[in-house]
Amino acid sequence: MGYAGLQLILEHLRHRPIRVSLTVVGVAVGVSAWLSIRLANEEVLRVFHESVDSAVGRAALVIKGRSGDFDERIIAHIRQHPGVHEAIPVIAATATVLSGPSRGSQVQVVGVDLLREQAMIAMEGQGSPRRRLDALLAPDTIFVDKSVAARWNVAEGDRLTLLIRDRPIPVTVRGIVRDEAAASRVVARALVMDIATAQVLFDRIGRLDRIHLVTVSGYSLSRLLAELADIVPPSLAVSRMEQRNERVEAMIASFQLNLEVLSAVGLLIGIFLVYNTVSFSVVQHRREIGILRALGVSRAQIHTVFLGEAAVLGALGGILGVGIGYLMADMLMKLVSQSVTDLYAPVAVRAPSASPWLWGEGLIVGVGLALCGGVRPCWEAGCTDVVKALAPGDYEAVFAPQLWPVITMSLAAFALAAVCTIPGPVFDMPIFGYVSAFCVLLGCTFLAPVGLRLLCAMMNGPWRRSWSVPGTLALDHLARAPHRSSVTISALVIGLAVIVGVGTMIRSFRVAVEEWIDQTMIADLIVGAPLSRDSDVSPSTPSDLPLHLLSALERISGVEAVDPYRQVSARANGEPVTLVARNLMLHAQRSRYLFRSGRSSDLLSQAVDDSGALVSEVLARRLDVTEGDDLVLETDVGDRRMPILGVFYDYATDGGKIVIDHGLYQRWWHDDHVTVFALYLADTAQSEEIRRQIETRLAPRIPLSTIGHRELREEILQIFDRTFRATFVLEFIAVCVALLGIMNTLTIAIYERQRELATLRALGASIRHIQCIIRWESGYLAVIGAVLGLVGGLGLATVLVAVINKQSFGWTVPLHVSGGMLLEALAISGLAAMLAAYLPAKWVTKQAIVDGIRYE
Repeated sequence: MGYAGLQLILEHLRHRPIRVSLTVVGVAVGVSAWLSIRLANEEVLRVFHESVDSAVGRAALVIKGRSGDFDERIIAHIRQHPGVHEAIPVIAATATVLSGPSRGSQVQVVGVDLLREQAMIAMEGQGSPRRRLDALLAPDTIFVDKSVAARWNVAEGDRLTLLIRDRPIPVTVRGIVRDEAAASRVVARALVMDIATAQVLFDRIGRLDRIHLVTVSGYSLSRLLAELADIVPPSLAVSRMEQRNERVEAMIASFQLNLEVLSAVGLLIGIFLVYNTVSFSVVQHRREIGILRALGVSRAQIHTVFLGEAAVLGALGGILGVGIGYLMADMLMKLVSQSVTDLYAPVAVRAPSASPWLWGEGLIVGVGLALCGGVRPCWEAGCTDVVKALAPGDYEAVFAPQLWPVITMSLAAFALAAVCTIPGPVFDMPIFGYVSAFCVLLGCTFLAPVGLRLLCAMMNGPWRRSWSVPGTLALDHLARAPHRSSVTISALVIGLAVIVGVGTMIRSFRVAVEEWIDQTMIADLIVGAPLSRDSDVSPSTPSDLPLHLLSALERISGVEAVDPYRQVSARANGEPVTLVARNLMLHAQRSRYLFRSGRSSDLLSQAVDDSGALVSEVLARRLDVTEGDDLVLETDVGDRRMPILGVFYDYATDGGKIVIDHGLYQRWWHDDHVTVFALYLADTAQSEEIRRQIETRLAPRIPLSTIGHRELREEILQIFDRTFRATFVLEFIAVCVALLGIMNTLTIAIYERQRELATLRALGASIRHIQCIIRWESGYLAVIGAVLGLVGGLGLATVLVAVINKQSFGWTVPLHVSGGMLLEALAISGLAAMLAAYLPAKWVTKQAIVDGIRYE
């Protein structure tokens, strides 16, 4: 290109500061949306991995009882395995603090073998080894995790009173858990005592909750899993650490991929914006191009100049986008981390870090985006007719494109979209689903010239004479420049299609979840262990309640029935599953499941009579089973085969679950614990009184929390709404970039028609008439964009709900189209048209008439 070409590029940009600024901002917004989501996703995933390490340290495997605690003697066999470097026995219980400034707080009390793990404890004034040992194993000794000590403001020597299993127990803080110790990761955010003392206090002598295993370096984890599965009895399960569960990480990755794909829409619209800007530059410098070509400058050199101009715009937009993206990432990071915490695993993010690579990446994305958008206008610049370019007058008598080629391309895109809905996910990612969604958007953008031609045909019909003069002139100009108008319509189509498609998907999800809550979670009160967000109890280790509470709850006045709900990990057909046991006969009488086929009450009753299983849709797909097939369930009394009587829709778990009757569960597992109790009341108006009775009679002995049906419903829907906040931000960005595209198109139209508009003003047209023409053009673009955007949005919603959602999460969600959502999209389109026309309409009135008609 050379120095002369660079000077020409800078001269072009210098004379158009406002338009250059608009384009740079548009590119920057698109780049920032994509970059901020990527930064937020990377930080959330990094913190997720860090939280895994802080929770489990070097431990890679865990052994748990399928239905509760288990005999501790198994650990001797585990430690003899050559692949096990360290086996850490753990027993845990939830305690309530009864004294001190932290009174009323719940905390996890963890028992570990302190004789083996002395390195994890920091004790001051240790004295002789004998005295240290006595203090270490004293029945009132407790050690505090560093984070808990800081929050509660406790130090070594302080005394606390804990309520554990109905008994107040005075304890003394003897030290702080060291962060650097390997086993300290097992007791993060907890109180620690010796395992022997804990077993006595918890009334579980000789029992363990889990065994954390640190593997020998280089030993195959898959091999160790298989070998330990042969060693342990069927009542125990060997698995990766819960937080390291590959499915959880895959679900987070799929959730984040959805956001990244949505953020790329801003980049796609940015391409159209650059197209319009470079097109404007070509139009503005048409005479200059003609002179250069007449002086011997080649087409390739003309191409290079305008591609260089696009690259400069992209580079400036990319660099600015990094800065904006860094600021946006902080906000989006909080939204994404909140969604991940609500849905998958707790994460606490910090401020995003800016690296030199980030600026380079933003530069590359911006330049690449600009070059993609500038290719077509640059080609048109090189193909400029020299004679027409040097002749005064209107160069832009643009030919109308043939409709059949664009219709064919649109149909081909829709056909490819339909074909891409057939294949399944690739590495658990709905790759073909995203391709299908892209093809739907592409097919709608191809229809922009068709929409413009149809609108012209309608307006040129019998009622053309009754149409206003500004409206007719505006439509005639759009018809003379269909390429550029179509590009602007395409940008608006994509923005509106995303709003309608994603909005309809969210609405469909919400309606399905509301129906699921209202029809399957009908219990008036839920009684469970006190796990709040402010407690120090890990959400991954919820406390169980003793089954004997069932009779106590049934005796409370106003309680008609109590359903003991037990949720545990199990194995079915050789795969890990979630097993739910409940009183299915009671559930048949008072509640229901949403089954794919069959009446809920009949299937629930049949499950009790025939000792059958009910399977969620997600699990049925994962295990490749259906109604009438058999499941082999591994129980404490051996493998048991049971028929699948029904498949139901469920949105509570991502991995699916099996539901059986509680009586059958008791026969096969002999488990005396319950996860929660579902209470059905005689009169819901008495729910607050019954909650007070529960707190008065039972809570002083056993820590309990209660939540009503309405509260539970609101909390679930609040989590649902928080999940999509980041989505709404990205939709707003897409519309903003599309709005800039309309402004660009109108400004180009004004510049091209300076002679025409000046002539109209010289013939007596008022400024108001000229402004009306500009507003009419903007309105026409908005109307066509709105119609195609609604069509594309509904198609996109179908792909999102029926393909991408199903491949990502396995849930079947009925499509629910909201009339309010469609009206909202139309309103956004109209508002965008008015805003986009405002500045060009003001600018056109400042142009001198003499400048426009100087060649006449």
